[in-house]
Amino acid sequence: MVTGNLFADMIVDGQSSINQRASKMLQTDLHVGVDWNDVQTIGEFQTLTLSKWIRDDPRARNLTKSERREILQQYALELAPNSTSENKNRYADTVIWADVTIKPV
Repeated sequence: MVTGNLFADMIVDGQSSINQRASKMLQTDLHVGVDWNDVQTIGEFQTLTLSKWIRDDPRARNLTKSERREILQQYALELAPNSTSENKNRYADTVIWADVTIKPV
C-alpha cells in the first residue's frame, strides 16, 4: 500500500491487510473508522494482519461512527502537503507479513 503526499494534489493513504477466507467471527482487527456492521460478508474472511494507521481509531472513546470519522478526517487533513500542522507528511511506513497455510485441492 502506498502512503504519502505523492504530488501536491494527490494524497494516498491507507492500511494494508493480509486476509484469508475463514469465519467472520474469527476477525479481530478492523480498519480505522469502520465498525462490524460495515464489514461485508462476501466470501467470509479473517484478517491475518493489519498495518497501523498514523493514529488509532478513537473507537474506545464511546463516540458515534460519524464523530470518530470526523476526528480521523481532521487528522488526515493535518497530513496533507499544504498543511501547517506539525503532522504534515507524517505518514506511517509499515511492512506486514503473515504465515499462510495453503491446503491442497
